[in-house]
Amino acid sequence: MHGSLAQTASLVAHARVHASALGPLEVAWEDHSTFRGVRSVRFKRGELLGLAPGSGPPSIAIAALMDTARPKSGRAPASGLVRTTGALAGGILGIRGRSSFAMEIAFQDRTVHLQSHWKPVIGPRSEERTWDVDYRAGLRKRSDVSSWDMTEVKDRLRDALGQIGAFAAEEGVGPWRSVFAAARAMLDAEDPKAPYYADILPNIAYSVRASQLVAACVTGWGFGGMGSWSDYYPRARAARSRYRVLGGQLRSALEEALLAAVNEGSVAG
Repeated sequence: MHGSLAQTASLVAHARVHASALGPLEVAWEDHSTFRGVRSVRFKRGELLGLAPGSGPPSIAIAALMDTARPKSGRAPASGLVRTTGALAGGILGIRGRSSFAMEIAFQDRTVHLQSHWKPVIGPRSEERTWDVDYRAGLRKRSDVSSWDMTEVKDRLRDALGQIGAFAAEEGVGPWRSVFAAARAMLDAEDPKAPYYADILPNIAYSVRASQLVAACVTGWGFGGMGSWSDYYPRARAARSRYRVLGGQLRSALEEALLAAVNEGSVAG
């Protein structure tokens, strides 16, 4: 899974718990798996969230963001993970033909989307902290957070992983068959732990089912650059057609599962 998506999903999950009766949460963001390579965080148009201008280390910047999710008076702002395909207000652009994701914070008088933009650090930098991250804020006319049937979402992901795993076996791509099988097994694990980004969800408030979905998403996310499932090219024309169909089904099921888990996963409060 891409670091930007894992980070955005984790911020939403933590903000939801932070704003609940179980909050506030204390998180060492510099040590969080989605921030380990990040030097600084900045919120562009942060005034939409009541945030001061400027950038800072993750621990300070994200603590300020989390505080916007806490109720000051009246109803608490609602945080959610949303999928975007077009342009957002304020110059935030989605990728044409492909989903991108944003953190939504719905206040009583406005709805704000935050979308991340990662930039390599220019000039002197440490070997560990090589990225600066901008979260660009834009106004939305309405909330884009959807509700999901978690059982149906889980069944669709299980089916998509099973079909593409069988295809990988037919193609003789054993390592990827194993990856998809491992992701499918996460859906029934009593204590699901992804091989990386295992701390996307806080360790409180979210259900086992939500943890299963997130672990399956991280484990089975084969979309990326060189060496990923996206880099595989079947030789036969018929196989290439199935590869595209099954890959599209899997990506849709993974995105849906992540959205459902982060947004609907038994948050108390």
